[in-house]
Amino acid sequence: MSLSNSQKQKLREVVEAVTAGDLDKGMVWDTSYKPIHGLGTSRLQGYKLGSQKTSTGTYNVAIWSVSKMRLAEPKWVEASFDEEPTGEAVIEALNNLLVILWAFCFVAR
Repeated sequence: MSLSNSQKQKLREVVEAVTAGDLDKGMVWDTSYKPIHGLGTSRLQGYKLGSQKTSTGTYNVAIWSVSKMRLAEPKWVEASFDEEPTGEAVIEALNNLLVILWAFCFVAR
């Protein structure tokens, strides 16, 4: 499973905004839900990306799932990165997280 170019760009923007120190509150969210194609489940229809600097100086990227009919309870899958993550490392980690999230949804069916 791989991210589209627009998804990769959004993740870069989220991480760059946090690592550049542009956010006083330490959290940024994509304001729109993105569809996830090819997961083979009706339980997960989309996600939100977030990035947050933790007290230990690492950055977390989270995925928030959305059900078909309504917002679901947030299901967080997080990855921590070093102080200045590279774009490729972030993208690779997010790809791994999407696979884990897919497996979780598949088992939950």
